[in-house]
Amino acid sequence: MKTRAVTIGIPAYNEEANIAMLVKSIFMQKRHDWTLKKVLIVLDGSEDTTPQIARKLQKEHKQIEVIFGKTRKGKSYRMNQILQHSDSEFLLFLDADIKLGNMLAVTKMVRTFAHRPHILVAAAYQNPIPSDTLIGKINTTSFKVWYKLISTYRNGNNINCLMGSATMLRKSFYAEFRFPPLVVCDQHYLYMSVIKKNRHSFCLVRGTNVLFHMVSTFKDSRLLGARSIYQDKMDLE
Repeated sequence: MKTRAVTIGIPAYNEEANIAMLVKSIFMQKRHDWTLKKVLIVLDGSEDTTPQIARKLQKEHKQIEVIFGKTRKGKSYRMNQILQHSDSEFLLFLDADIKLGNMLAVTKMVRTFAHRPHILVAAAYQNPIPSDTLIGKINTTSFKVWYKLISTYRNGNNINCLMGSATMLRKSFYAEFRFPPLVVCDQHYLYMSVIKKNRHSFCLVRGTNVLFHMVSTFKDSRLLGARSIYQDKMDLE
C-alpha cells in the first residue's frame, strides 16, 4: 500500500493538564502505510503554562511546530490557521484534551481513506474516560447509551457522529475548505459542508478509540446543554 503523509493539527487554549498526554499518544502511534509530516500546535492566547509545555514538546520532537497565538481568537480561527499551514495528503484535527487510546488509531483512519476513495472526512470513535463524580458517572453512562444508538444509525454516517475531537480530512476537500469566523459548532458545520459534496463522503472509523473526559459537574453539564440546544442550532442556520 502507498505510504501517505499526515499532518496533525491541534488548536489549544489553556490545556496545560492535557496536551503533553495527547502528544505522547501521537508519537506512540504505529505508522503503518503513513508518515507523520508534522504536528502543528496552534495556541489561542493561552493564559496558563501551555506555551511553555509546547516549547518543551517542540524541543523533544523535531516534527512539532508551534504557532504562538498571543490573543484569544477562537477555535475556528485557529483551525483555519492549521488548514492554511497543511499541504499533506491527510490532515487530522485533534482536540488538545483527548488521547488516542490505541496505537493504530491513525493507521485505521488512513486505511479507511485508502480503501474508500469517495470518503472526504472521517471521524474517530469516541470513548469517555471513567469519572469519579456522580454527575460524571451519570453523563458517561448516558453518553455510552446514546453513542451506541447513533453510531448504528446509517452505519455512523450522521451528523452526531462527527464530534470534532478527532477528525481526518482529505486534501482534495480541505484545500478549499474554511470555517466561518466565530462558528461555535465547528463539527456540525464541517459535516454539513462535506455531505453537500456527496451524501456518502463521511464515515465513522470504528476501532480508533479516542479517549475523552465527560463533563463531571452540574454547572458544566448545564453549560454544555445550553450550547447543544441553542448555539449549535444557530450555527447551522
